[in-house]
Amino acid sequence: MRDIKFRAWHKENSEMVYFDNDKVKGDQYQAHYLACLLAGDFGDVLQQFTGLQDKNCVDIYEGDYLLIKECRIAEVIFHNEAGCWDLTLRNILSSLPIGAISPSSWKFHTEVIGNIYENPELLEQS
Repeated sequence: MRDIKFRAWHKENSEMVYFDNDKVKGDQYQAHYLACLLAGDFGDVLQQFTGLQDKNCVDIYEGDYLLIKECRIAEVIFHNEAGCWDLTLRNILSSLPIGAISPSSWKFHTEVIGNIYENPELLEQS
């Protein structure tokens, strides 16, 4: 069973705020942001943890930019209709084909290099 975690971009403070059940229960700072989230202070964007980690053991969230096999940049998206995570290619750094990435090799071929809020320049380069 995977951990259920979320994050949200706080526009006013220009920072990513992470929510997981243990931190919210035991941390007043997190509890404050949870109240802000429920009040709508973060807008309507709440990003969920995919349950996967990259090759550096960094959690992968919706909205992250991944470097795949050191030759492609892709954005992690969620398809509401299909109920699944997917990657949208954003920038091709090399003409080498990436081929299929199986779940068993995912962790060895991906690296989180940013996200849609903190690193918009990665999207502008595509």
